[in-house]
Amino acid sequence: MTNLKNKLKDQNARLIQVTQEKARLESKVKRTDQMIDNGISEDMTEFDYKLKEKEKVVVELRERLQKLKEKVKQDVLLFIEFSCRQSIQFYFRRKKLNSN
Repeated sequence: MTNLKNKLKDQNARLIQVTQEKARLESKVKRTDQMIDNGISEDMTEFDYKLKEKEKVVVELRERLQKLKEKVKQDVLLFIEFSCRQSIQFYFRRKKLNSN
């Protein structure tokens, strides 16, 4: 009986390995199909495909960074303008109070 249990455990372990390998291969086939659908040649390796995807992400992040820099620059200019107005108003109020 224990011999049968051990065989069953061994077969279950093999089944799990085969199932995992099947899932990995199906995933690879799916990525390859997506690469072909996106107009990427079959000669391109998976590494090249991932590299191309990362390059797209880098370009998008650079664009977002540029937009954020422009927004920060605009916000800083608005803050400086506001601070100058406050300073000028304060100066004239003090001057008016001192003259009275």
